[in-house]
Amino acid sequence: INLFNNFEGNPAVYAVGEDYQITFTTKAKGTAWVTIDGVEYNDTYSGYRETENTIHKISVPMEVLDNAKEYTIYSKSMLLRGPYCALQGKTISKDYTWKGVTPEDGINYYVFSDNHNTTRTPYKAATYFGDDLDFLISCGDTVSWIDREADLTILLRLAGDITKGEVPVIYARGNHETK
Repeated sequence: INLFNNFEGNPAVYAVGEDYQITFTTKAKGTAWVTIDGVEYNDTYSGYRETENTIHKISVPMEVLDNAKEYTIYSKSMLLRGPYCALQGKTISKDYTWKGVTPEDGINYYVFSDNHNTTRTPYKAATYFGDDLDFLISCGDTVSWIDREADLTILLRLAGDITKGEVPVIYARGNHETK
């Protein structure tokens, strides 16, 4: 059991249909949620709060986040999950400013693909726009295959590091990410 929870990197905010999926990782398994303008959105599966994951995905309506321009991520580690009770650690949180896409002054975006577990080069190239990046496109094969959580975190970490949780990510799964 990891008694000391923390966020691992910045969240990646994926544009999916009419929603954003705010994804982030934590050091300890537990619950996770996001608040926007006082409304709580939870990491759930089939209506139940997820408690046994370190990778969290929370869907929020695009319009809500685009209007609010800020959000907070939260997590609470799960120390013991018994049949009739649970023991959780303290709540951690981190605030983010949301820029979203601002087309008024043109659109700056970065596209990468086929980096197969290499993160330094796409990250360095993506910094070309600095704070003026409007969105990121990942065209797949970011990893060579996904058969462990560590493989998935490469994807999430790279997108979060580039966007700092401030602009959307568009993701297209590559053939290597289906293996």
